[in-house]
Amino acid sequence: MDKTPVDSVETEIKKEPKKSLVVIAIVSICEIIIGLVVILNADRVTEKYLNSAGWVIMLLGVAGLVLYALYRKPK
Repeated sequence: MDKTPVDSVETEIKKEPKKSLVVIAIVSICEIIIGLVVILNADRVTEKYLNSAGWVIMLLGVAGLVLYALYRKPK
């Protein structure tokens, strides 16, 4: 059986938060785009509900980008 060296395990643990932050950034950008699409495609009948939902989705996306900016480590 191959045993994994301790150095490679420590390296993987250090890389994992960076990958998670990238995922948060990508999902946040997608949420902002989806929110814009919802707001722009709201018709007059359901405009109130769709407009509100679009703004909530966009605010969640912006919050995700703020978290990404706060928690990424400067190089």
